Amino acid sequence: MISELAFFSSSPEQTFLLGVRLGTKIWPGCCVLLSGGLGSGKTVLASGIAHALGVKGPVTSPSYAIVHEYPTTPPFVHMDLYRIANEDEALQLGIEELLDHSVCAIEWPERARMLFPEDAVDLQFSTTDEGRNIVLRAPAAILERLGMAERGLST
Repeated sequence: MISELAFFSSSPEQTFLLGVRLGTKIWPGCCVLLSGGLGSGKTVLASGIAHALGVKGPVTSPSYAIVHEYPTTPPFVHMDLYRIANEDEALQLGIEELLDHSVCAIEWPERARMLFPEDAVDLQFSTTDEGRNIVLRAPAAILERLGMAERGLST
């Protein structure tokens, strides 16, 4: 059964902290799918996950490189599939090989959705005048493993 939690972030700092809190509970093979428009906070949240895993320095969107790998334990992989046309193109890049042993944060996952596990943590971002609405969807067992209560993670 898929469960859903809603968060509101009024600042990039709050979005970053949500990423940090997810990053402290995450495990190798976990995929975090980040969907939403340009500038909605996807990279900021991915930066928080990276920070929690020990990445030093800035984390930028891999829009042109498509994949950035960071030598953390477990390895952190940040993908931006905006420029990918479909799953076949993603397969040619070897994206599937990175999923099993890494923590992956994937922006624009809808470009290759069939490649990602059904138990992925799916975050949908939307913007308002006041900030960002972030809806997290995942199987109930995954939310439990992340240590998220019914009310979610407060930021």
